[in-house]
Amino acid sequence: MIVHITMNLAKATGSKRLLASPPTVEGLFSWRANYYMYGGRHPFLFFMNDETRFVLAINNPGQKEFGNLEAAFFDTLRDTLLSNSINPLVIDNYISQCGKFELAQNKDRKATGLMNSKAKDVKQKQHWFYGAIGLSLGASGSLYLDEDERKISSSALDFFARLDNCGLSLYNGTFFELELKLELADGYATRVVKVSAALTFEQLIAIISAAYGWRGAKTYIFEIFPQSGPSYLLEREAVCSATLSTRIPECKSITCHYGVGWRIFVKHLRTLENASYSCPTLASGDGDAPTYSMLYPAEYDDFLKARSDPRHPSYEYVQSAANVGYWMPFELDSAKRDVFTSLCLN
Repeated sequence: MIVHITMNLAKATGSKRLLASPPTVEGLFSWRANYYMYGGRHPFLFFMNDETRFVLAINNPGQKEFGNLEAAFFDTLRDTLLSNSINPLVIDNYISQCGKFELAQNKDRKATGLMNSKAKDVKQKQHWFYGAIGLSLGASGSLYLDEDERKISSSALDFFARLDNCGLSLYNGTFFELELKLELADGYATRVVKVSAALTFEQLIAIISAAYGWRGAKTYIFEIFPQSGPSYLLEREAVCSATLSTRIPECKSITCHYGVGWRIFVKHLRTLENASYSCPTLASGDGDAPTYSMLYPAEYDDFLKARSDPRHPSYEYVQSAANVGYWMPFELDSAKRDVFTSLCLN
């Protein structure tokens, strides 16, 4: 791993031994760093990834950070990605593959200019914190990380996706290919997902929610239908602790009772042994689903009837509601992204 630092930062840290001709490393493991001081009161230490332009910032750095730049970098990287809800296993995998932390002289004026631009944007935002903070700045502008809302910023997600493309977030082992069928009045909204057999049912509900574009926590119950004998409800403790491998191979089917009246039928299509996939993965899908705000199946049926009939008294209202995002048609790429990040939350 190479960190290209400016002479300004080299002076602040007392770094005298910089690689003049550093070896070429993949952009994901190449960073730029600089030190800024605004108005004599707001010092910032910046790191920017060459591949993704993902930026880390340390507010009010002191001797602790300047004296051990390596520890400051990795601590801030971990804290920032965790605050963005990135899977900690992926973070550990990336850090383990960074190799030796080496400093080189920054000779890229374009990269320095980009860092300066981002730093100026941070200054204008006026978001000051004590200690280390993480700032994720996307190509379209700066994005402030709100740890309370725990949103995944676009830039952090790009960094996460880049790790996945490099195989750093792949899961190895046994996978289940599952068909999800949300029961609707006129048919089903179907999704096919590939999930690790080591996941719990609590994680499966997060995947199901993401596959249908739902957010937040609704009530749910898993009903297990074994190959023989009566069905039974999975107890709450088992939902949190039981892995899919302990139930799915032995059952005929599973029904997820979601919210008030919704039923999602889970069918085991096949088992993939010794496989390597991103986890979870949405393989395919078909059919629009109700929005999270629609609590009852009957409410969704009324919505569809009003939306398709210009003579319906609620037609204009329903059309305007659909146009501002209360209802969105199924888009595979968007759903794949939602499923891909569904298990990022810690």
